[in-house]
Amino acid sequence: MFGKKRSEIAVVANRIQESNITAPDQLEGKLRFLQINQEDLDRLKQLDPLLKQHVESITERHYLMLREFRT
Repeated sequence: MFGKKRSEIAVVANRIQESNITAPDQLEGKLRFLQINQEDLDRLKQLDPLLKQHVESITERHYLMLREFRT
């Protein structure tokens, strides 16, 4: 996107998809808003070992960023 002329950027307006995840009522709206489906959850589960390996550094970086961008 960066470096392209405005006329070269295609805008795709897809229909909002319903989530195919079975969830309690209070989560259904959030899943739909985030556009998360079962395939997304399966991919996240595959990342679990990597996230567990780096959880401390990810958490530390997250809090550093929150402090930096705090208003």
